Formats: sequence, C-alpha cells, structure tokens
Amino acid sequence: MLPSNTWRSVHTIRRNTVSGARLAQAVAIGISVMYMAAQPGGLLGPAAAMGGVLLSCVGASSHTLAAASFLLGPYVFRAGLELFNLPPVGAPLAGAAGALLLASWSTRQRRAAFRIQPAALSWLSVVAIVVLTAYLFGPQTEYARDKITGFALGIVASALAGSVMIRGRKMSLSDLAVIACAASVFCLSVLFYTQPAVRPSSLLSFGGVRLAGMALTPGGDFVGSRPIAQLAGWSLAMIFGSVPGMAPGMRTKPAVCLLTATALVSLVVVSSAGQRAALAALFISIVSLVLFRATRSRATIGLAGAATLIIFGVAAGGLATNNPLLTQVVHDGASTSERLNRSVNWTAAIQRIKEGPVAGHGLGGYYIDGLSLPGSESYIESPFGSSPHNVLLELLVETGGLGTLFILGPPVIAGFRLRSLVSPLRMMTRESVLPLVIYCLCIANITYDLRGSSILFGFCVASWPPPPRCNKVNSGSAVKPGITRSSHCTSPGT
Repeated sequence: MLPSNTWRSVHTIRRNTVSGARLAQAVAIGISVMYMAAQPGGLLGPAAAMGGVLLSCVGASSHTLAAASFLLGPYVFRAGLELFNLPPVGAPLAGAAGALLLASWSTRQRRAAFRIQPAALSWLSVVAIVVLTAYLFGPQTEYARDKITGFALGIVASALAGSVMIRGRKMSLSDLAVIACAASVFCLSVLFYTQPAVRPSSLLSFGGVRLAGMALTPGGDFVGSRPIAQLAGWSLAMIFGSVPGMAPGMRTKPAVCLLTATALVSLVVVSSAGQRAALAALFISIVSLVLFRATRSRATIGLAGAATLIIFGVAAGGLATNNPLLTQVVHDGASTSERLNRSVNWTAAIQRIKEGPVAGHGLGGYYIDGLSLPGSESYIESPFGSSPHNVLLELLVETGGLGTLFILGPPVIAGFRLRSLVSPLRMMTRESVLPLVIYCLCIANITYDLRGSSILFGFCVASWPPPPRCNKVNSGSAVKPGITRSSHCTSPGT
C-alpha cells in the first residue's frame, strides 16, 4: 500500500497533466482559428457556422470538444506544416493527427490510443504487405509513391485517432453521428459564405463539400478537401448506422426523431446528386425500419416501401426510355454523373479489372501512361478514362481481387464479431456493421480518393472488438451440469 503522500503526489501530477493538455488544446484551437481567419473570406462566416455547430452539439451531445477536434483538427496540422515549411504529404494524416492532438486531454485517452487489439495489428501487417506488393508490382511513378504514402499514413493515423475517440471517450454511434453531421453542415456553410455565386445544385452534391475544402486551403489545393470530403461520407454512414440502433425500447425517442429527420434531409441531398437511386433506396429502407419500429404502423412501412419502388422505377424508366422529364429527375440537371462521365469511366475500370482480375495492376496501375491535366498537379487522366470516381473499382483495378479481399477483410470480420459479441438489446459503443457497409457504398458512389478512403480502414481497426473475457475455472472444481466452459465467456461491456 502506497503512503498517502505518494498518492497525493500522483493525483497532483495527473491533475497538472490534464490541465496542461487542455491548455495545449485551447492553444491549438486558437492557432487554427487564426489560421482560418487568414483564408479568403475572413473569419465571420466560419465563426458563425462554428458557433451554430457547437451550440447544436452542446444540446445534443456532451462531447463538444470532440466536435471541435474533428472540425479544427486539419487546420492545426496544416498550420504546423506551413509554419515549418514541410511538404503536405499524406492528406489523410492531417485530419487524423489534428483529432489526436485535440482529443488527448487526459492520460486515459492517451493510453487508449495504443489499445489496438493484436488481431487488428496482425491484419495491419498483412495489409501492409499486400499494399507494398501492389506498389512494387505496379508502375514506379511519383503518383504511385504518393498514393502508397497517403494510404499507409491514413490507415495508421486514423486507427490511432479512432482508438482515442471511440475507446477513450466511450462515445456512442449517436454522438459520432451528431459530430460528423455538424462538421458537414459547417463545411457547406463555409462554402456558401466564401463562394456566394455557387449554384444551388452544387450544394446538393458532395462535390460542393470538396469545394468547401478547396476554399479553406491556400491556392485551392486538395490537401484540406480530401479529409473534409471523407468526413461528409463518414457522417452519412454514422447517421444511418446509429438510427436503427436507437429505435428499440424508444428510451431516446427525441433523439430518434431528430436523427430520422436528419436522415431524410441527407436522403434528399444524396438522391439529388446523380444516378444513385439504389443508394437512395437503401437509405429509405433504413428510415422505414426506424419508423416501423417506432410507430408499429403497417401503413408507414407500406408508404416507405412504395417510395422505394417509385425511386427504382423513375431511375429505370429514365435510363431505359430516355424520357426527358425522368432523365432530368434522375440526373438533376447539373449532375456530377454527367459532368464526370461516370458511366464511361466505370466501363473503362471494368475493362482494366478483366486484364488483371487476381493480382491487379499495382498501385497507380489504373493510370498507366497517364498525363497531368493542365493547371493541376494531383489529378491524372488515363488513356482508359479519367478517375473512375468509384474507390472500390479503383481498388479492384490496382490490387486485384486478392488484395481487395485482404484490405476489406477487417471490416467484414469486425462486423460479424460485433454482431456475435454485442447484445442487440443493449446500447453499446459499436453496435453493428451497418455504418461500414453504408460507408463502402458512399465511397463507391460519392468520392474518388483511394488515399482518403483509407480512413475507413483505420476506423475499422480502431473499432475492432476485443476478444471475449472468460472467467477462469479451476481445474479441480466441478462444472455444473448443463454449463460448459464457453458459457463463462462474456463480451466486453456486458
């Protein structure tokens, strides 16, 4: 037993450490705000949007500082890069490192950053070997080197940041949904303030979110826009993933109603962005499930099912008959699908997959003999088409079916283990694989950045479920009839 003076000294050191970490967090937030003030458009618009976002987080969640971490994290890291004239390598690292810096205001959370399960670490090593092999097998270009750097840094940094945010703070999916949704609203508010001439249709697409990132970075580069675009897709995944888990029991009915309304608004946003009728129908089915569980009304589920069929019918009719009205509804006039020529690019990507279905063409292999477009250093057009704007197709082209299975293995296994370990009748920190599935659909239909999408894999590693705790049974003790040793194993948190 330690003396009382020793315990008092330990508590004093811990209290001073926490105070110092919070002071560092306040300084980092101040630096990021000053950095934002120096951007085109000034501080007025971002400050107003930030105030509204934080107020909404205070009302809906107690994790206001965590929301500030996600919103201001990239600017903290970016300010440090520019202060020391460092190259902006690894765009996903910016947001993850900033979130780590702002989130670590207690020793417990700093320790949580290293609580990654051994099984997850083994998967990380396997994926590292797969990615390195794909890089060596592919064209040795500067683009490929930058791609593997960003991919590796994004996985590691987001795994650490996710461990802090999920394990350290014991945050629920509903908290993460509110934070991510607030961040997306903030990005769109900044876009509307800095670029008042932007068309309303741009606000109804995730291209507008990337424009917001470009407006907040000097020279309009993509260093800041990539994490912001990923954050937008992640917000959709968290919103739709957390809503069904909150429905049973109806103990949080106001929160269910709020998130359901947010889901409906997000549905309008996604369905207005182009040929994504299947994704929109999935979102409607999720909302329908929540409404059915909440109201127990067959009429509600019937109306939602009819709306789903109408969306599929409009999409199929517009594409099959070329009806001008239906086509305009499907494409939304200024659709990103039209401007990016996604159908042609997807056809080119499928042809590339057929050329190397098992091993792929290596990282950067989709852009063999690619040329940089005029006025851009980061966008490359391939003779087989421009960027596929579908991360899953690009992953299949470059790593093949074998590499894709290894890379997407952790999310699938983690999801199945979560479903088997976590009781469906109890609110847990990580409830189902649904957010991961929706995020995969988002990155397949919304974004095109493989490096930024490595954040998905990092958060999957962070949420990897620990093995079940088993109560030790003495070898000499008798086991009661009907009770096996496996029944002494309990899932964490139950």
